[in-house]
Amino acid sequence: FCYKYITKQYHRFTIRVIFCRFVTELLKKFLIFYNEDNKWEYSKWEYSKWKRRDVVYCIAILTDQEQEGQNCAEYIRNYCTEKKVFPLIEIYQNQEQFFGRIRKTVPAVVFLALPGVSGLNAAEHLRSLYPKCGIIWCSDLDFSLHAFRLRADYFLLKPVSEEAFQLGLYTWLA
Repeated sequence: FCYKYITKQYHRFTIRVIFCRFVTELLKKFLIFYNEDNKWEYSKWEYSKWKRRDVVYCIAILTDQEQEGQNCAEYIRNYCTEKKVFPLIEIYQNQEQFFGRIRKTVPAVVFLALPGVSGLNAAEHLRSLYPKCGIIWCSDLDFSLHAFRLRADYFLLKPVSEEAFQLGLYTWLA
């Protein structure tokens, strides 16, 4: 199926309607379209004026080293500015604080950069809580088979280069 998006800013809330091709045919007379002149209009037949609005993603970074978290945040900002995506980045160094926070607000993707088995435990716990949350996992040990089993979007071995990190973000956004 081909999903289409219509997003409209209404005060502080974003209204997004997601629908499939067959629903489009049923509802095409009643939909509001966003055109190139930044104006909303009612259109009956023209789909060429559709434009996906900019999306804000909540991205969480869970790491045990502050400098590594800052580097990852910088990599994310660089990549997202190129793609015109606006991230809300939160850096955590405490797993208890992180899991307490995501119970209230689920991030779109989590970048796990924890050493050894603590990264594996965090990935398993995150996947059990939120099966659809994106995971980009970085570890000093080769947990690639576990990452596949946990359906992580991307797995990286330390040390992480900016190019490898951007490839992980590209895989997650695609």
